[in-house]
Amino acid sequence: MPTGPKCSLTMMDGIRAGRCLDGESLDNQPGGAVHVYPCTKRWNQYLSFGNGKDVPAGSIHTVIPLYTQKRVNATGRVQEPYMCLGVAHRGKLDEEDWFGEREEFFESYEDLDEELEDTEEEDTEYQSLLYWLGKQLMTTRCSNEGAVIKWTLVPFIVEEEEEEEEEEEEEEESAEEESNDSSSENIADVEVESDDEEL
Repeated sequence: MPTGPKCSLTMMDGIRAGRCLDGESLDNQPGGAVHVYPCTKRWNQYLSFGNGKDVPAGSIHTVIPLYTQKRVNATGRVQEPYMCLGVAHRGKLDEEDWFGEREEFFESYEDLDEELEDTEEEDTEYQSLLYWLGKQLMTTRCSNEGAVIKWTLVPFIVEEEEEEEEEEEEEEESAEEESNDSSSENIADVEVESDDEEL
């Protein structure tokens, strides 16, 4: 089961800085609301990027452990090996709430359902994601077409050389300031001494 590299996504600042993006998941039913949670190094906090073969290209997904897949499949339900970041009530295979643990999450979408009923978009298979602005993301089956979000990934790399150059510049500036301060003190001493000689 190829998955590619995995990584965790953490908050960079704010009161939750250092916490991980977490695809909330029950062992007996993977998937659910996505939130920020203290990093636990469990599988639901490790993310991979879709390769276009096993999962949709541009998607961000978790990999369900094999033991969890077997446990779910033993109940007669089918558990897919990957769960992608997406939205509720947009795809054709929305998640079922097997154990009544996600009622509050799905209730938060009721106002959106009413809004979507009043809108009709021509020549589009799915409603614009703008309707989901401000709604909480969830992890859903990667085969749930329409619900899975395809992301545009923009690498952001900070070169170590640039950081070193900035540090060197700061050190040079502070050295210049110290040099200027010491030279001005020397000048003041000379002036005081010359005044004493005149007296």
